[in-house]
Amino acid sequence: QSEWRGAFDSRGISEESIRASVGVRAGSAGEYGAPSASGFVIDGSGWVATSSSVLAGAPRGRIYVIDSGGETHAVSAIFADKASGLAFLRVGEGELAAARALGSDGLCMGEKLIAVSSSGAPEHSVKLSVGSFGAKECTLWLGDNIGRREGQMYTDMYFEDSALGSPVFDSSGRIVAMALIANSGYVTPIEEIFDSFEKLSAEDAE
Repeated sequence: QSEWRGAFDSRGISEESIRASVGVRAGSAGEYGAPSASGFVIDGSGWVATSSSVLAGAPRGRIYVIDSGGETHAVSAIFADKASGLAFLRVGEGELAAARALGSDGLCMGEKLIAVSSSGAPEHSVKLSVGSFGAKECTLWLGDNIGRREGQMYTDMYFEDSALGSPVFDSSGRIVAMALIANSGYVTPIEEIFDSFEKLSAEDAE
């Protein structure tokens, strides 16, 4: 049985969530109209989780990460998992602080969630969305090119294309999911994100 973790401190959670979130831009720093996405720092070695949608429009592979203070960071390596819609980008080790992760199994129905979208180029801007956790273990059909997506979570928030990669935090400010399915309230649990990262890291090491 899930345990409620206390009151929802929107200001405190928002400040911490923003610090753990990043924007991802294709093209050159300061370039208008370039593809963008949101993301978060997945570990202390400089890896950032985001949506793979931003990679498709990156001219000649140029891509960079922008932190909560508006500073840009060059990307030195990229892992992409098209099946899940995830991408992982590496910046300099120790340049960014990792988010506090939490398994999504601990969520209560109706628990408040906050999503942080840092997309938009070239200016640095952040959008906060507040909603509630509604369901887990959802199965979706996303079309012939993608197929079924199982094990998703549902929220009453709505994520447009520009919000892909937005991290979703629980009522204690710990990350529980990421928005990877456009034009819906469905989000991918943090467990799947870490599983994909470990799988791609292992394949790269072979």
